[in-house]
Amino acid sequence: MASNKAAHDPYLISPDQPVLRNLIGANTYEELSQAESDLYHARVVQLKDHSLVAPTRDEQELRGLHRHLFQDVYDWAGEYRIIDMRLGDVSISHRVTVSLSLCVTS
Repeated sequence: MASNKAAHDPYLISPDQPVLRNLIGANTYEELSQAESDLYHARVVQLKDHSLVAPTRDEQELRGLHRHLFQDVYDWAGEYRIIDMRLGDVSISHRVTVSLSLCVTS
């Protein structure tokens, strides 16, 4: 029986193609990783040269930074995930705890 673990992940291209859905047309992890790195670094340079995200010191700023840095790669950049994120069997991001952590540290 095939695992439908990936079938429930709306961030993947498809259950048969476990690569994050992206705006650049990358179909392999290697293509996506290289393009993401290049585009991210270009956006970091923009942030250093211009004040593009208001320094509000809250989740709005964090989401703005994420949106700016990854806008060329992911259509969900700057948005909260609708599912928990895992890397293999390790949970690396819970959709609820990110917001709660920001409230505690503010």
